[in-house]
Amino acid sequence: MPRKMPRFDQPEPGSEKLLWIHVPYTHTGWVPAILAKACGNHDRQKFLEEFVNDEYWYSNLIRARHLEPHARYVRPDCIHFKDGKPPSPDAVDGQHDPRLALYLHWDTYWNLVQRRKVVEDRLRQGRFRPVPDDISKASLESKLIWRYLGSEPPIHIRRTLDQFGYPNLRSTVARDDDQMLWKRTKKVVNLNDEIKISAEAENSTNTKNTFLDGKVLMVDQLWLWIVDEKTVVTFFPNQEATTAEGKLYEQSNLYSSIYNELNGDLARRFETAGDLASLIVLHAMTVLLDRTLHRDLQILRIFEESISILTEIVTKSFKRFRNRGFNTRPADYNKNAEGRPMSAAERDERDNKVARRNREDLSTLLELRDIVDELSTLLKLLEQQATTVRTMSSYFEHRGCGQAFIEAALSRLEEYRNQVLEMRENASVAQKAVENLLDLKQKQASVDESRLARWEAEVTQDQSRSVMVFTIFTIIFLPLSFFTSLFGINAREWSGEPENLTLGQMLYISGPASFAIIMFALLIAFNERLRETLWRAQKLIIDIVADFLLAPITFLFQWWRRMGRKVKRRRPGYKAGAESENNRPKTNRRGLGKYRRNGKIQRQQSGEDIWSEHEDKMMGGGVGRMGLVDGEVERERMDPYAEKGRGWGGDE
Repeated sequence: MPRKMPRFDQPEPGSEKLLWIHVPYTHTGWVPAILAKACGNHDRQKFLEEFVNDEYWYSNLIRARHLEPHARYVRPDCIHFKDGKPPSPDAVDGQHDPRLALYLHWDTYWNLVQRRKVVEDRLRQGRFRPVPDDISKASLESKLIWRYLGSEPPIHIRRTLDQFGYPNLRSTVARDDDQMLWKRTKKVVNLNDEIKISAEAENSTNTKNTFLDGKVLMVDQLWLWIVDEKTVVTFFPNQEATTAEGKLYEQSNLYSSIYNELNGDLARRFETAGDLASLIVLHAMTVLLDRTLHRDLQILRIFEESISILTEIVTKSFKRFRNRGFNTRPADYNKNAEGRPMSAAERDERDNKVARRNREDLSTLLELRDIVDELSTLLKLLEQQATTVRTMSSYFEHRGCGQAFIEAALSRLEEYRNQVLEMRENASVAQKAVENLLDLKQKQASVDESRLARWEAEVTQDQSRSVMVFTIFTIIFLPLSFFTSLFGINAREWSGEPENLTLGQMLYISGPASFAIIMFALLIAFNERLRETLWRAQKLIIDIVADFLLAPITFLFQWWRRMGRKVKRRRPGYKAGAESENNRPKTNRRGLGKYRRNGKIQRQQSGEDIWSEHEDKMMGGGVGRMGLVDGEVERERMDPYAEKGRGWGGDE
């Protein structure tokens, strides 16, 4: 039987120049079996004893005290074993060389929510059997998480940027849901058109078709072993392609990036497995920050633009504070620009504007703090990457492709580090500026408050003098008035006429009546609920009386409108649908319900969405309220910057 001709993607076994074995998931339980399969029979036992042991492998498996799945990871390191023989130029320096590294990647917020739901359901159930129907129809990643999350050793799930930076936090949901990248790339998407949702989402009747999706930063793990002179084994998560990503997925997919370059002209320059390992490390360090052209994944540029926008807002706030007017006379505080006293509505609008501007400054401060925190986490990641790659470069004692790849990776990491340091410094300067602005506003408010307090004290003192004068006159004339009224009563004892009432009878009538009136007045004065009830009753009575008195006029007006419409219909050329809905008389509310329109109006104040309303925003797509998916999949997220309809950061 003739042999099949070897293909480019399926070469003949044994004819490979280099062999790359890749596992698209990071499960620690698969490592010994995969490495044993990759090693030759004579090297298998020695390799496992030297590298898959407590010193070089199991000691690097980290778990936090709270034992949450996101706190399981492998410590970054580069371990090399030398047998003491001097390396030759043709030998593979770095043979049997495991590298445990971290690299920056991304994911959609929808995938993050789905992964979070699978983990929560799996931990809630405890055992992986029975498997729910939605898991059996879900993606392969969800199935593996459900199957191996509670196994020993466990599977390592993908971690967000904050889960990498704060692994000892039991929950980072609040921080993950507030990533700067998500806030700058969020937009409402249609799940049916843009995302291959799971069977649960497709079959659920409670799931809405819209979702406020965006990109989130992830920190994935790269496990790499050089098994022999031509074999490299890697473990790193492979992001599953969806319809929403398209070319975006292909540009940032680490596996596709390495595979495409291996099958290009560069493959002919590889001599050893160490060169291949160096290329994989180079792509892992640069695949997201260098090799992705989509604007939603230009991470450093997004951070730079965000800092620039917030710095501009701080500058405008300082100018507004500098140009604000001030009153030399506290009596003019409640007067408008024309010198007339402000109405209650104008005073409320003025106070709300001041509170809104202060809230905008506070929102700017919080955004800058988030940026500084995320940049610090990125800097921590870059330093760990540089340390691991620098350790790896020390084992390339001869020049070659591997050394060139490692030097290129170190150079790019140094550039990234300098950029992140510069951005963090700029964000810190802007943050300090906002803090100084808020401090100045607080001091100015204290000065204004002290000035008003002094003015009110002076006014109160003048009023107290006037009250004292009236009190003196009252003290003098009140007894005189009382006795004059008392002796002016036509009592039987003083008039001598038998038909007049006695003084005791008069006191018997006037005493209880005066006591009742005084107590009722005190209740109204000190009981707010009673005053509110009386005020509503008063408004109700006034409205009823007004409607009763104006009923004839209202009837005549409605009759006049009906007659006008009848005359209009009789005109030639009249069309039946000519009248708009707005011209039709509105139906009046029946009963007493129409008189309750004077109740309190609760004003709900919400913040402004900085990134969706700024004129220099980079990201496309409108941002609205997201459609809620199933309650177990996504909780309603209250966006603290969701108020629409007004620009911010500019002069009002």
